[in-house]
Amino acid sequence: MFDSDTLSQLKSLKTQIRDSRDIRTGVFRPTQNRYGFVRDTDGNDVFLPPDEASKLLPGDSVEIEVTTTDKDRVQATILKLIKSDFKACHGYCIERGKGFFVETDDANRVWMFVPPKNRKGAKAGDRVSASLLKHPFKNDGKGQLKIDEVIGGNDLAGIETAYAISKFGIPTTWPDNTETEIKDLELKLEQVISQREVSPYPFVSIDSAATRDVDDAIYCEANDNGWLVVAAIADPSSVISKGSALEKAAQKRGASCYFPHGPLAMLPEQLSAGNLSLLAHKKRPAVVCKLQITADGTVDSAEFSLETIVSAGKLNYFQVSQYLEHGTIAEELTPDIQHILAKAKMATDAIKSSRDVDALMNDNDRVDYRLRLNERGKVDDIIAIERSSAHSVIEEIMLSVNRACADFLVEHNVPGPFSAHMGIRTERLTESKKLLDELAPELDKDTDLSTIEGFAAAKATAATDSGKGLVRPLRRLLSRASIQTTAAPHFGLGFAHYTTMTSPLRRYQDLLVHFQLHAILTQQAPI
Repeated sequence: MFDSDTLSQLKSLKTQIRDSRDIRTGVFRPTQNRYGFVRDTDGNDVFLPPDEASKLLPGDSVEIEVTTTDKDRVQATILKLIKSDFKACHGYCIERGKGFFVETDDANRVWMFVPPKNRKGAKAGDRVSASLLKHPFKNDGKGQLKIDEVIGGNDLAGIETAYAISKFGIPTTWPDNTETEIKDLELKLEQVISQREVSPYPFVSIDSAATRDVDDAIYCEANDNGWLVVAAIADPSSVISKGSALEKAAQKRGASCYFPHGPLAMLPEQLSAGNLSLLAHKKRPAVVCKLQITADGTVDSAEFSLETIVSAGKLNYFQVSQYLEHGTIAEELTPDIQHILAKAKMATDAIKSSRDVDALMNDNDRVDYRLRLNERGKVDDIIAIERSSAHSVIEEIMLSVNRACADFLVEHNVPGPFSAHMGIRTERLTESKKLLDELAPELDKDTDLSTIEGFAAAKATAATDSGKGLVRPLRRLLSRASIQTTAAPHFGLGFAHYTTMTSPLRRYQDLLVHFQLHAILTQQAPI
């Protein structure tokens, strides 16, 4: 037995030996070549040879000892697994000889063995969800999974959609009492419609031909000051209360997902495509925004109200663009609707011209695509969707409504959600300034890119022929947009404040904004 002094000396010696070693903590990052790196707390990447890398999973927090080989190569040895966040994955089943593996569906493409009793009948080529059975650090570098669900093989119709739903955890069922809640809402809806003033404007909706969840409709007329533009936005918050089962289900879904094999709605289709959708010739509750647009395209005034509206017609983008661009009149385009569309085109052209020319944030060459499926649910064709004047009309009106809504919330000191964008990342402002000095010498040297005005000047410069070289490098330095409760500028759009409220049937953020609008308009406490 050692006495206390000897034990103390041994402990001190052990500490000294440890202190003399280069021991660090960090996070493991694998590569496609079996080896990997551990990024330590100082941001240094330390090489991890294949034998050591095989013991870890992506994102593992570890303690390592850093040494130098006889060939002067710095590398690490794992001392301890501190934490692993790898609990489950999605992937593809692969058979190699007698081995059965799942290749994880991520950038790392890790292969892990699945024991026979944990395969759940999966076959090679199946897409599955799986959970971690044995971590490789605790199993001689050999990780193991157990399959939780066999989603299906590539030949299964709709496998792409089913796999995406499973991988991203999108709910596909509604709470047990949903049918009862919908029936209660239908009764409440009748009361709301009867109690509200009916709007005198013959609104029209413009959307894709197949769209059923119509959440906006417009009206426009010319006046002595320019144009009156009126937008009616579907009003689910008139009957869905904060904290209800349906509201919580919408929050969990976050937004409607439009898959090639069909939509997965944020709200039950009885509501989103039925009782709350702004369908033609149906009385519906709406949040109405009236904008007075001046001749130079600026918003002179904005007014919000809760009304009952009746849409005079459901139009599609093709019908409207054919009329606006070629004068082709479809059967649905009555003289009154033609007048509305013509004035809306004039108003939105003025709105668009009033904004700064922007080549930095707007990618005018971007093309949207639609997938055409065959009878087996597989992609038969990919069709480019051409942007038209009809798209531009709706976009400009909705941008103006969202902007006015943000100002309305700020005016009443009500928290968002707001959409914010702060332009160039703070840590890249110096680099951006050097780029502008080099590639845009005509820009004022005192331009401050940290302000919305300075960023607007940079955008305008990038839109000139001489400034085209700025677009690609500056885009790489941009910050990400964020959602926050406090109002902040949106540099990308050039707005002092911005939010979104025009798609409350499809997007939870917009539904939240509607709760706040209702609180203001009915003099209640905001959420």
